[in-house]
Amino acid sequence: MTASTGGAKEQSAGRARVAGLGELRVFLWIGFAWAGACFLIVAVRLSPPPRASAWLVLVLVALFLALAHGTLWTLLSWLLTRALPRSARQLTLRAILALAAGTFYTAIAMSLVKFSYTRAPMRFEDLWFVFGNFRQLVSEGSWGERLLIFAGLALPIVFALVIFGALRRADRSSRPLPLRTLLLLAALAIAGLGLTGWRYPYAGVVTGSLIPETSWVARNFFSSPARGESGKPSSAFASSAAQNARIGSYVAPAQFRRENVVVILLESVPWSRLFGPEARVDATPRLHALAAESTVFARAYATATHSDYAQTSILASLHPRKFDHHDYFRDLAYPRTLLWDLLQPLGYRTALFSCQNESWGNMKAFLQTPGLELFRHSPDWPDAPRRGEGAESKVFEATPVAIFREWLGTTGDRPFLASLNFQATHYPYVIPPGTAPRYEPSTIDFSTTFLSYPADRIPVMENRFYNALASVDAAVGDVVDALIASGKWDRTVLLVVSDHGEAFYEHGMPTHGTMLLEEQVRTAALLRLPGEPARVVTQPVSVLDLVPSVVQFLGLPAHGNFQGRSDVLAPGYSAQQRAFLMTIQGITQEDGVLLDDWKLLRNYDRREEALFDLASDPQEQVNLAGTRPEKRTELEKELDRLLGLQLNYYREQDWQLGWYPPKLP
Repeated sequence: MTASTGGAKEQSAGRARVAGLGELRVFLWIGFAWAGACFLIVAVRLSPPPRASAWLVLVLVALFLALAHGTLWTLLSWLLTRALPRSARQLTLRAILALAAGTFYTAIAMSLVKFSYTRAPMRFEDLWFVFGNFRQLVSEGSWGERLLIFAGLALPIVFALVIFGALRRADRSSRPLPLRTLLLLAALAIAGLGLTGWRYPYAGVVTGSLIPETSWVARNFFSSPARGESGKPSSAFASSAAQNARIGSYVAPAQFRRENVVVILLESVPWSRLFGPEARVDATPRLHALAAESTVFARAYATATHSDYAQTSILASLHPRKFDHHDYFRDLAYPRTLLWDLLQPLGYRTALFSCQNESWGNMKAFLQTPGLELFRHSPDWPDAPRRGEGAESKVFEATPVAIFREWLGTTGDRPFLASLNFQATHYPYVIPPGTAPRYEPSTIDFSTTFLSYPADRIPVMENRFYNALASVDAAVGDVVDALIASGKWDRTVLLVVSDHGEAFYEHGMPTHGTMLLEEQVRTAALLRLPGEPARVVTQPVSVLDLVPSVVQFLGLPAHGNFQGRSDVLAPGYSAQQRAFLMTIQGITQEDGVLLDDWKLLRNYDRREEALFDLASDPQEQVNLAGTRPEKRTELEKELDRLLGLQLNYYREQDWQLGWYPPKLP
């Protein structure tokens, strides 16, 4: 009787007791380690550094964060205990808990690494991108990038084993911990965080924007929606029928110029390094010869600074800012019309030849439409010379150019549209084997990743870029030579445009996809039109305007799906009062608008805005967001308006009501 009663009491106590004090101690130490790592990064990234009193507040926040972590993980242990069958051993509980914690803290560790470079925390979308492009990332990445990828795969197991061992040791000498005590500690931690953030707004700003985990939670669950992204359409933001065109069959005139069209996409070539003050003319003789007989756009702006958005938007004249999440083209219910979809029904032969794997960012799904007759990209040439080891990696330009030349011989008398995608100028700027570098030193004998390399090695990376640009220039020349040899050059429209620019630490970051500043968003573009004189368009244009301009030159009406303008070649074209919308939805989340030489940038990860006057500050060194409130408000309203037009069209699926996308300024 006594034994039975004692067993019942023990069972009852086991139900009331969440876990041992030792278990809580383990998770508290993990919480302290996480909070310490967060604030170490905050200390490095904050400029100017906070005062001593502010640091005391931040230390208090760190203590509350650590306490919250410890108690919440211990509560999770209790939930697992309740969920597992009674027959399950304590060992099973500890294994599950350790694996969950190991995976969670691996994500936190990788988020801290990303945040240390970009001040943007990791998202679930980042994981989708990494796993979706895993083979190509591994085959092309530097040793540092490969190390990060494999660390992300190995750390969950390593962390799980360490945590499992710590929990098993804690179990041997752990005293019971009542549920009410743990709930009280959790409430204290959460209340402490709330009160500290309310009493000291500075702590709230740091916690909500500079600490990866809490930044992600704050942005996704507790902050108000970004302006222009409200859940319901309003009269200020709703798509207007006056700005949209009705969906209907496209009717082409019987007579139009049946000129051939070739579109060459370059990768990561900023205007300043091709035609601007940092250009090395001796590296690009063919492109400069083309410029002498073409319309050169001195201020062409990309829609985005990452390739999956930038390249597709050029070919479809469709702005990529459609949702409040990254559009990986998994749901393509919305209408899109690429240039080949317009020309193929009119008798054109159509083809795409790409150095890259177009599955990158799932671009292949966007590009392969009924109007494209021939689609060839790097996986189609597994034996071709390439950078990296795998068939998924990029091939050098000679391969698609040779296939283009063969295809050109099959077009006969029919007009054709060909798109070529050249990739040598993508980081880390690799030239074909056996090619002598034009500029030295150019050897990477130091640690480098896409987001970081030593500042004292910038000249090396610039030399590599110009070596790669010289290789691309030769490939462009080979395309022109093939057209001349075939007798088709005199009747060929040639568009050469880079998807976006490239940074070399002008503003503290390399490469692209991290900012909407000029070195990344102002791109190189030229358009050669048969019989038209060469000139320079100095007014700002969008890359969305290029395909509509080609279509207009051919004598065809603009398609309703095109969001760009077709009048940028007109003698009287002016960009006055024209707003340009630009975006990043990759490494970070940022929107921007350019209006009359004023640029406003809104970063959602950092919860900050920047305002630049390009007329007086073309290098974007002085942020005027705090000193020109009237101009900031003006551009905020315009950015909100453009976001509203875009987001509400896709949110409400207005194409089902018969409308094409809204016309942008």
